[in-house]
Amino acid sequence: AGPRRHSPRPFDALHNLLGPRPREPVSALASLVVVAVASMLAYQAGRFTAQAYSFGDTVMGDVKQWPFLVIMPVAFGLIAAYYVRNAVRQAMRAIAGDEDRAG
Repeated sequence: AGPRRHSPRPFDALHNLLGPRPREPVSALASLVVVAVASMLAYQAGRFTAQAYSFGDTVMGDVKQWPFLVIMPVAFGLIAAYYVRNAVRQAMRAIAGDEDRAG
């Protein structure tokens, strides 16, 4: 599930306090922070998975470990892609000044 508006979480307080004009640029910036973190985690998880593959790591005897690890870089990559899309949409709304469609 993606981010929700008007939730009681404390980190949404800034978003709710902002006026309509700065809300989208701040949201786009926050999305870019998530993109940076998720991308770094996807890269590191990919390196870890590749290392497990190249070393032939196994679990529970003869079961290769890398097929179980591959979900991590894929998942973090999908998170990064979602928030890239989110950041672009928010930036486009900020440029267009379309506060009614924010959400």
